[in-house]
Amino acid sequence: MAQEVKSKYPCSEDELYEIAEIGIGNLEEDLGLFTNESTYYDAAYALSRRALLTAARTLPNEEQRNGVHQAIGNLLPDLADVIKKDFLRLKDYIRKGWPGENPQPRWETAGLVKYNEIGERNWEKVTALFNAMNDFVTDAANAPLLTTPGGMPAGYPASIIANHTAFRDKYVTYMSTRDTKTLTADKLKANNAVYDGLMDFFVFGVETVMRESFEGQKRYTFKVLKDFVSPPGTTGIKVTVKTVGEVLVANRDVVLKKAGSPEFTIVTNEKGIATGECEAGEYAGKVVNADLTVVNFEKKIEVGVIGRVTVVVTG
Repeated sequence: MAQEVKSKYPCSEDELYEIAEIGIGNLEEDLGLFTNESTYYDAAYALSRRALLTAARTLPNEEQRNGVHQAIGNLLPDLADVIKKDFLRLKDYIRKGWPGENPQPRWETAGLVKYNEIGERNWEKVTALFNAMNDFVTDAANAPLLTTPGGMPAGYPASIIANHTAFRDKYVTYMSTRDTKTLTADKLKANNAVYDGLMDFFVFGVETVMRESFEGQKRYTFKVLKDFVSPPGTTGIKVTVKTVGEVLVANRDVVLKKAGSPEFTIVTNEKGIATGECEAGEYAGKVVNADLTVVNFEKKIEVGVIGRVTVVVTG
């Protein structure tokens, strides 16, 4: 039985990444000193530490996974409703295509039971409904009667396929973005690799390279860097705003609101970063794109921790 993956790093994920940025930056600045003590620590080694950080950051965190999952989930009702409307049209084609007959049996063959089972969130039933509809309208015996006297337009069979494809594509993405134990474990493994990679040269930096320099040792002491990133006792938020093309956005308002409290605004600096102290709790935030559309996000901030968020805007 596989063991549960647990974090090795004594800090939050966001803090780990900032500590890694500082630590790897220090290594790159002091690389000559490291190489003089051991050829193991060369330029390729420094690049490998940064590659570990990039790989970990690339994997979506829990908030990102849940956000994407929910955003796509919000699109499914309207897409499913189009297919349900297609079925209602088919019901009428059936009623008129076999005049004088009780249409119920044919409705059920065409997907009535599946239609009723969709409800609010039974998305798998949408595909089942489509399959029943498609089988019914493409049946060689049904198609002529559905057309005349049923009134089914020539483009109807193709339109239900297109409508289902639109739904299916979003549904597949929706299912693939669910936050699972596997996705969480992958993220933790990547983060642990970052931490192990840091400690590999932090120890050598403290014990050997900076042995005679107390200030130099601080550059490779995890707790010192953690306290620099998140000063003890400080509770706050740090929001980085950038474009899809990784351009940092300056002078952009970030509006935040905790339930039961008034909203407040922090503004990004020239590096695209907005910071502010605040109480611990659940916050809803928003940043306005250049085209006036809004990017919404949520962040839970723990006591004594600076919560970090990256918001990607279109411009």
